[in-house]
Amino acid sequence: METAKAPVYVVLVTGKVKPGQMGKFKEVFKPLADHVTEHEDGCLSYQLSVSETSPDELCIFERYVSKEYLEGVHWQSEPFKKFGAACRELDLWEGKTVAKYWEEGPGAYGFMAAASDAHCLPGRLAAWLAAGAHPWRARALTPPPS
Repeated sequence: METAKAPVYVVLVTGKVKPGQMGKFKEVFKPLADHVTEHEDGCLSYQLSVSETSPDELCIFERYVSKEYLEGVHWQSEPFKKFGAACRELDLWEGKTVAKYWEEGPGAYGFMAAASDAHCLPGRLAAWLAAGAHPWRARALTPPPS
């Protein structure tokens, strides 16, 4: 896993798929997400989330080691191109926006990296990440609360 040498580059895609098309969207998104998880070490986070109040609204939260990685690797990958083509061919998007940011200042990732207690979740996660794991696989660390 690559480490960020400069501020982390963040992409936030927000949008709405056409009514009733979220299942199809997830179907065409999965191969891209699987590719990113397995092959794009410069991607630090890649997460699809669906609105709790509107089943057709979503966001995709992405974090990269650099803007150059996003543009030169992720956007040039065959799975990314296939995903875009499938969304256009199936006419899935009702609308979307893509916002780009530089990560700055304190935040959850900084807190987790600073945690040293291996018995707390942030400490376990920090140790797990230091061993080369990807953040989006973190959900396997502990079962959900009952």
